[in-house]
Amino acid sequence: MAVVAASVTAAAPALAHGVQHALFAHNADKVDGKHAVGSGATTTQAAGKLVATGTNGRFAPKFIPNGFAGPRAFAAVTNETVEFIPGSERRGISGVRRPFEGVYCLAVTAASGIDPETATPVVSVNYGFSSGADLLAFWNQPDTCDADELEVQTYKFSGGLLPSNEVAFSVAVL
Repeated sequence: MAVVAASVTAAAPALAHGVQHALFAHNADKVDGKHAVGSGATTTQAAGKLVATGTNGRFAPKFIPNGFAGPRAFAAVTNETVEFIPGSERRGISGVRRPFEGVYCLAVTAASGIDPETATPVVSVNYGFSSGADLLAFWNQPDTCDADELEVQTYKFSGGLLPSNEVAFSVAVL
């Protein structure tokens, strides 16, 4: 009987450790009692849960509330190669093309939740990457571009207002 009692007494700490470990593993996906989801989760899956950042260290735009004081999408576009300015950050915009002189079409990512037909982008000339002076850049309701693209038009003043490929610009959608 003494041997059985000694065995149970000796095994109790190991058993307690096993129970604690199992409880810890059971709660491994929780922080302060809240479940967590990855950045690829839908907004429905993420409701009431903690959301992880993406591989870029940022939250997906779909998880940022509309009242947030930052842009849902932004990019800086160079006029020379019809590409994003090297080294500049961008969010919510995946590509850019120029179908006509002075017309740029910026592809909006589905994850940004931006509807180009109802969005109100803010556009400004980036003189550091532009050629010339007296330049203008502004957004237009999609006219030339596809339905999932933002349209930016660029001009120069040269005896009148002329479409121009000399204008680099920055765009943000709030």
